[in-house]
Amino acid sequence: TLGVFAGTAFAAEFDYTDISGTTTKLHKYLVVEKDTVSPAITFTYTIAAGTAVAPGDNTAATTGDTLPIYAGPTPGDVVIAAVPFAAGDAATPGAAGQPITDTTKWYGTKDITLDFTGVTFDKPGIFRYILTEANANAEGVGSVFYDVMAPDGAEKTRTRTIDVYVVDNAGTLQIQGYVSYDGTVTGAVKQTYDPDGYTGPYANGDPSGSGDYTKSNQYINQIKTNTMTARKIIDGNQGDKQSVWNINVVFTGLPTGVTVQYAKIQENGVDLPNPTYADYTGQDLTYSHLDKYKFIGIPEGVSYQVVESDANKDGYVTTYANDTYTFLKDFNVENKDDAAVTNTRTGTIPTGIFLNYKPFWIMGALALVAIVVVLRKRSNRFDDEV
Repeated sequence: TLGVFAGTAFAAEFDYTDISGTTTKLHKYLVVEKDTVSPAITFTYTIAAGTAVAPGDNTAATTGDTLPIYAGPTPGDVVIAAVPFAAGDAATPGAAGQPITDTTKWYGTKDITLDFTGVTFDKPGIFRYILTEANANAEGVGSVFYDVMAPDGAEKTRTRTIDVYVVDNAGTLQIQGYVSYDGTVTGAVKQTYDPDGYTGPYANGDPSGSGDYTKSNQYINQIKTNTMTARKIIDGNQGDKQSVWNINVVFTGLPTGVTVQYAKIQENGVDLPNPTYADYTGQDLTYSHLDKYKFIGIPEGVSYQVVESDANKDGYVTTYANDTYTFLKDFNVENKDDAAVTNTRTGTIPTGIFLNYKPFWIMGALALVAIVVVLRKRSNRFDDEV
């Protein structure tokens, strides 16, 4: 425990054997929409010394004495490696009992490692640091929501307060554990410290009486993406609704490593159950009347154009509706469901078409009359014989 913190244990005249720290970790989650290929993106962090707090300054504390908090020494010596996610790393389905429970999301997990090896603590106590997640989106991936405590929640603070607990173990200073709080904590905590089963490496300590603050040993970042659909319409009195057409969608401005996904969601205007999404690389897709494809995982700022490869063939006239668009850079999900390609073929049937065949109709009618006459004569002769 931190009982050694009481009384003279804080006295500067004590000579302690310095210890060069150790490491702790926080969880990092990257969340994307289900079936979406997550982009390659790297997250970075900075750390600074927290504000010192005199004992008893925490007016919100319920009971018990509070320990002094020392500003963390030499924060520049704390090493925090960048946290890179490769394209496709967020591929674990959200589910009940998982870190991400939303079944409409996929997620990936990494560690944020804080290495205190280079830090020298000169006395026992609680040493406070402020960890900040930077918006270092060098990859240009749009719609990154930082520090989202629920996948559909708003952005919160990007800071975590890291309290490092150092104790005197027979004259040698040792790090006993870590506590990570949500946001920037400026108050003191109570004197006792319960490691709460702490075995490392993740910061999950539980200082008694710290209910005024919310512990958090994780960052959840979500990349919100957009969707669009394209459908085919066959029109006109000569339009063949069984005909097949090739259409592609050209996406421009996709970040490196991002692949849009597609699936056919309607066939002849009827919804298809459980569509399966696959990578879309700009290939032609086949459409018949009222077929519709959906494209998902489109970052903001990306543009698209719908193009029919065999437009205006076989007497059809090809027209487009809502075939071009650029998704806004406003951190709002857009679901564009209005792109359509219409092929129209019409023709006028000549009104005198039957007159052109009049001799044939007349000859057929005369032959039919002759047959009726012959049959009738045979019938009469049969009656006379009887």
